[in-house]
Amino acid sequence: MFICLDNLAKSEDTEREIFLIPQPRHIKLENFQKMLGFPDEALKEEYGSVFPKENQLRMTYPFISTKYHDRSHYEDDISNLILKSIKYKKGNYLVFFPSFKYLKSVSDKLRKHSMDTRLLIQEPNMSEKKRKHFHP
Repeated sequence: MFICLDNLAKSEDTEREIFLIPQPRHIKLENFQKMLGFPDEALKEEYGSVFPKENQLRMTYPFISTKYHDRSHYEDDISNLILKSIKYKKGNYLVFFPSFKYLKSVSDKLRKHSMDTRLLIQEPNMSEKKRKHFHP
């Protein structure tokens, strides 16, 4: 399953911007806040995973960059890593991308391979009914 979370939403009742940002697990929330340039007085909240620890495997690949100017260079590497993971162990996977455009580019590459896997792709501006499909 592939889901992209919008990283910016505007609150309807205030002029504040709300950011939903996946935090790297190896960085403290306060340090992450400073790295992103948020002021000290910014409100913040940290949420744990809904999945049991024994069902989690987080993998990072320091040789792959998803910075905006690097993205096109690593699409093949990312799609190959996903394919290898699926072939190695059958199951459900969540993959997060920094944008819907990048999600589409990588998922298009995945679809070119003959694989016995169903891809669920979140689309921008998806209706509430369709979004619930991702959250049983």
